[in-house]
Amino acid sequence: MEQIEHLYTVNLHDFPGIPAIQKAQAESRFGHILRKELGDNDAVVAAFKAFERAHNEVAEDLSKDDIHLAMRWARVYEKARQGGFRDLPEAQEAYFEIRIH
Repeated sequence: MEQIEHLYTVNLHDFPGIPAIQKAQAESRFGHILRKELGDNDAVVAAFKAFERAHNEVAEDLSKDDIHLAMRWARVYEKARQGGFRDLPEAQEAYFEIRIH
């Protein structure tokens, strides 16, 4: 589990049998790509929250900035997901979870 300055935590779930060191490396790669693509830890949190708002609210209630940031989050998440799983065997159900603190 990668914890970044207590702002958010990255966890890899549903990857049976993965050694702890590989799990930690995958979580670290995932978090690094998020920060690299979005700017810094605060930007990661802002983009994640915009994505959650877009997922949970009516589109008319969202600002254009929130919509743009939520779309950016989706693209960056996919890139980070692919990078996080790099060099690992395929695991159909595995996913990265982000928890904001």
